[in-house]
Amino acid sequence: MKYKIIAVDLDGTLLDNNHNISDFTTDALLKAQNMGTKIIISSGRPTFGVTPFVDKLRLKEYNGFTISYNGGVITECSTGNVLFSKCIDNESFLTTHSLAKENGLSMICYHKDMIISDSPLNKYIMYSAERNKMKFQFVNNLVDYVDFPLPKCMIIGHPDAVISLQNKIDSEYVDKSFDVYRSEPFFLEVVPKGIDKAVALDCILSYCNLTKEDLIAFGDSYNDIPMIRFAGLGVAMGNACNEVKDVADFVTVDNDSDGVAMAIMKFVI
Repeated sequence: MKYKIIAVDLDGTLLDNNHNISDFTTDALLKAQNMGTKIIISSGRPTFGVTPFVDKLRLKEYNGFTISYNGGVITECSTGNVLFSKCIDNESFLTTHSLAKENGLSMICYHKDMIISDSPLNKYIMYSAERNKMKFQFVNNLVDYVDFPLPKCMIIGHPDAVISLQNKIDSEYVDKSFDVYRSEPFFLEVVPKGIDKAVALDCILSYCNLTKEDLIAFGDSYNDIPMIRFAGLGVAMGNACNEVKDVADFVTVDNDSDGVAMAIMKFVI
């Protein structure tokens, strides 16, 4: 087999618009694993939000991996061991929290099965909580409350305000110790400097004695661009933003039409 490992984003990629994996796509991934191909779930979601799909795709049995927090945490499914973890430093947390407040946006943090914010529950926070099956906790002051490691936090709100803040950060904070990515038009992910899905995939490839030429990566959004560029075969979903399609080697059909399965049938099975 030319391709020995497959990295797949969740939302807008592996999952349909109802946040489910179809039976057809599940079967294609199981067939690929039976042939010896490893599967990596590579998501911006917190680890808690990724875990249910590990069982559905039998990644423990087939020695797969998860990348969560947009590259901040790598977990080996068969053992549960965390192979890599990097967290945001306190100065970056304070800076981005202030920027969110100054620009009328909310910040959320993840801890265990909770989403925590000092902004009242709104439709954007609700969206994140529902898709990750996490509970929401409001606190009076997020800065005072957070005393646990943060692989990432997220600034959320109206897309126009999110894009404006991203542009401000990119132009005015050149020496920053954090990076920002959009995973949805209304989500601005804040991660430690140098962390992205491609860096995490490189770590897994080294661990498995494989190279990027052995890798297929699937994605649909801005935070998938590094891994689409990195992979031996970068596949954009039919529903992907144009920036992802522009860097991809192949564009499959959309996530509601089993785009991941169709490409796996073409290139692997």
